Amino acid sequence: MEYFIITFPNTHSAMACEQVLRDNDISIIVIPTPTSITRSCGIAIRFKSEDYSSISEIINKESIAFMNIYKKEGSEYYKLN
Repeated sequence: MEYFIITFPNTHSAMACEQVLRDNDISIIVIPTPTSITRSCGIAIRFKSEDYSSISEIINKESIAFMNIYKKEGSEYYKLN
């Protein structure tokens, strides 16, 4: 299954991003940050690959602090930015 994950420098940024994305009717899931990716903030946001462009635009427009976006394919995570 393919999906994307956004990681954050802190919980405040993760919660701000969650609110903005939900306000824009983007379907997301808040998950524990996989330790295989990073040991930063304990929560991350998971979303469908078809929402990548919309989410990228929104987080840049809203100046939301995030660390990285990863694409998950199979059992591997690939850093996109």
